[in-house]
Amino acid sequence: MTPPPDSARERILGAATTLLLDRGYGATSVDEICRAAEVTKGGLFYHFESKETLVSAAVERFFSGLVAAGEAARADTDPGAFAALDAYVEALPKLIEGPELARGCLLGAMAIQTTESHPTVWSAARSALGEWRGGLQSLIDAAAAERSVAVDSAELADGLLAAVEGGLLLDRSGVSSGAAVAAVNHFRRYLSYLFLEGEGQ
Repeated sequence: MTPPPDSARERILGAATTLLLDRGYGATSVDEICRAAEVTKGGLFYHFESKETLVSAAVERFFSGLVAAGEAARADTDPGAFAALDAYVEALPKLIEGPELARGCLLGAMAIQTTESHPTVWSAARSALGEWRGGLQSLIDAAAAERSVAVDSAELADGLLAAVEGGLLLDRSGVSSGAAVAAVNHFRRYLSYLFLEGEGQ
């Protein structure tokens, strides 16, 4: 059963996510999360046995939100496999500019920041990224079967994830503005060529 959005657990997860995206794992303390969530340290540890456990849960919650947003984007589309894939990629810019990814991607951030230092968090981030990649591969495989097009679904899934994660990194660093949206839009045009214009070539 999903806890109500104003529950202490949800407030803690929300506060942790915001602070982690703004400051990173190392610079985010349990005390700061407690203040932002308006809970005591005892209240936080009632729900999470450690900072690592909390951050791992925040990663899982973040990924669930991305999955739900992606499913919502495809809900009213043509039932065809390519239409579902195209609708998903078309919806990504809105996700990137919306509350889900406006501050960046918690999955990529935690995967990079905790690789050596916090294996529990790193494992949660790696698992979520792997599930995301697997879901993209399934969409691509279905579209390829529908259109009778030979493609490397793993390579395309990696390309789309790289467009999102790399673009978000450029946007957050201040090196660029709108890089993630531009990269995803370019990738969508490439998919259109592969599955429609390039069909039969």
